[in-house]
Amino acid sequence: MVENLQPKETVRAWVDAFNAVDVTRIANLYAEDATFHDMTQSIVSGRDAIRKMYANEFATFQIFCIVDEIKGDGHWVTLDWKDPNGVQGCGYFEVKNGEITHQRAYWDKASFLMFHTTPSLTN
Repeated sequence: MVENLQPKETVRAWVDAFNAVDVTRIANLYAEDATFHDMTQSIVSGRDAIRKMYANEFATFQIFCIVDEIKGDGHWVTLDWKDPNGVQGCGYFEVKNGEITHQRAYWDKASFLMFHTTPSLTN
């Protein structure tokens, strides 16, 4: 947890940790019992499981988040983003006491994989 951060600041810190490929820093932004629901995958529950998920994703893909907009009201924050290839997505974060308690992610997985698939994944 990063103390004294407002919800939008927590999401900005998430983007910074994500782009730095810093698994520890990004995981520490989540509450111990947080849930992450990427609409293209199964729900991941708990900070440790979320840490492992990011470690796997960062080891598998070179990914970067370019912020289009961060907006929010109260403890809900929306992140509209794209990657350097133009793949777009959005994340919905519930942030309480400076920690992400729930995240939902929507993005075009088919377009993403088109740019990031290696020959070994297509055989």
